[in-house]
Amino acid sequence: MRGAGEEAKAYKGQSLRSGQRAAAIMSLIQSAKLNGHEPYAYLKDVLTRLPTQKASAIGELLPHNWKAPANKV
Repeated sequence: MRGAGEEAKAYKGQSLRSGQRAAAIMSLIQSAKLNGHEPYAYLKDVLTRLPTQKASAIGELLPHNWKAPANKV
């Protein structure tokens, strides 16, 4: 497992915007882990719900507010 500094070095030479995007994703992944969520499940759910989420309810998708969807049978 690499630290954030080592991951940042992997983006050296890339554009500033791509580095900012990578940092945002890494931040979401780490925040999900810190809040006890499995990062893949969190990102998959958030990215699926994001296009239809009301702007006033966007805070529900943040890692500290997110609730895992009930398993569909």
